[in-house]
Amino acid sequence: MNDPLRKQVCKTLLALQGYSADQIIEGTYQTYPCIEVHVRKEDEPRCPTCGIVGTVYDHRVRKILHASISCRPVVLVLTLRRINCAQCGVKTEQQDIAEGLNRHSKDFGNKVLQFTLRSDNASVARIFGVDRSTIYRIDKIELSKLEKGYRGRVPNVDQIAIDEIGYKRRHKYATVITNHEDGRVIDLTMGKSKESAKELFRKYERRLRWIDTVTMDFSGSYIGAVSECWSADMIVFDRFHFSRLVNRKVEEVRRELQRDFESDKLRQSKKHDRWLVLTRKHNHKENHQARLKKLETLNHPLYEAYLLKEDLLSIFEDDITQEEAKPMIEEWCRVIQKTVFEPLKALARTIMKRLHIVLNWFKHRITNAKAEAVNNVIRTIIKRAYGYKDFSYFRLKVLQCCGYLNTHSPT
Repeated sequence: MNDPLRKQVCKTLLALQGYSADQIIEGTYQTYPCIEVHVRKEDEPRCPTCGIVGTVYDHRVRKILHASISCRPVVLVLTLRRINCAQCGVKTEQQDIAEGLNRHSKDFGNKVLQFTLRSDNASVARIFGVDRSTIYRIDKIELSKLEKGYRGRVPNVDQIAIDEIGYKRRHKYATVITNHEDGRVIDLTMGKSKESAKELFRKYERRLRWIDTVTMDFSGSYIGAVSECWSADMIVFDRFHFSRLVNRKVEEVRRELQRDFESDKLRQSKKHDRWLVLTRKHNHKENHQARLKKLETLNHPLYEAYLLKEDLLSIFEDDITQEEAKPMIEEWCRVIQKTVFEPLKALARTIMKRLHIVLNWFKHRITNAKAEAVNNVIRTIIKRAYGYKDFSYFRLKVLQCCGYLNTHSPT
């Protein structure tokens, strides 16, 4: 191989400046066929400490995973000179292909990050022609480097959402806090307890000191964490979680009423009544009005529970203030206590206990929708990887795809 071609292989094909290739041969990398490129530095042998030109004492050889061609890994066999310096002794010349003692080059690490952002490790491993464990190792190393200084990249936040996400079987949960402004994950930690939430709040205390609202569901743990760290006055219950809670209570009422039905009537009730009473009135179609009339005749208690549900949820759709909403909700709870619907009575007691927080919706009128959207992205990440055993790696992947490790916005 002549000198111009040696330099062109390194400069043009491998994107290496200041190196030349001695030979290109076939080899193996982790039992996979690979392309081995023997490279060396072109400049004079200089001491890496003082910069004085010295004599070559001996050589050291390093193998560095650098690229992939036609799904075959390209491994650099880098020959490094050990220089005998009169002032510093024997020193190994520096190289800028790999960082430290990493077995992969900087360019290869960046390529792995780009591919694993949108694909699973097994698919990326097939593309590069290496083992999946190699992609996992490199990806974690590169993400850990990006994490340094991560808190400095998190902006000052005014509004956050907090929610839990199941990341593993057997009820393994993580607490996630999300920035309402741009919909990115600030951070996540293991568990869904009050201490898990407080850990995140303390960790980003400087970024959260301007916070004025925290949206969440009815989790007692998160309510306690926000109340201790700031104030319960900034908590806003998500309206859609609230609607789901009300619907669950109505569903319990329906099931209790159906226990006394005969089998034929029970079958018809299950088939026609469930979604009718759970669907909001403004979403009903033309045929639903006739079915409601029939429900009023055949199962009047369930029809009454449906009307009570609509009365409560309609309050949250009206353009009213906290002062106007408070007596309306209190009146609804008083009416419920006179009924025979035990699930709705339990709901009324819960509302009265948290009424000061429930009323915050009428002041801020923000939802947990962005946190739920981020949770869907996180679930996609979990499905793509068929689950994560290593929580620290899982956290890095979430911050890469949905957080501030990268400059993209989640989609």
